Amino acid sequence: MGSLLMAILILVIVVSIFYRNNDPDETDRKEQVVIAKLKEQYRQALKSGNRAAALEAGRTYYRYLRNSRELSSQDEQAIAKDLAAME
Repeated sequence: MGSLLMAILILVIVVSIFYRNNDPDETDRKEQVVIAKLKEQYRQALKSGNRAAALEAGRTYYRYLRNSRELSSQDEQAIAKDLAAME
């Protein structure tokens, strides 16, 4: 009986440590900060007039949003539209 209580206590401690370190709200906040930074870098690159920098920043931003190496055709179209608006 004592070893069962000890096992339960250890399990509770491990779960609480895991949950505290992997707080979904904290992860969401960090994710939103990264997205906001990438979006701002993209916006600044578009404002700079440097098409190559804007293209790279746009691709980086959309890849991060999609959590992918590949961009969708809609992503490429959005970037092309933004680049066309630079002129």
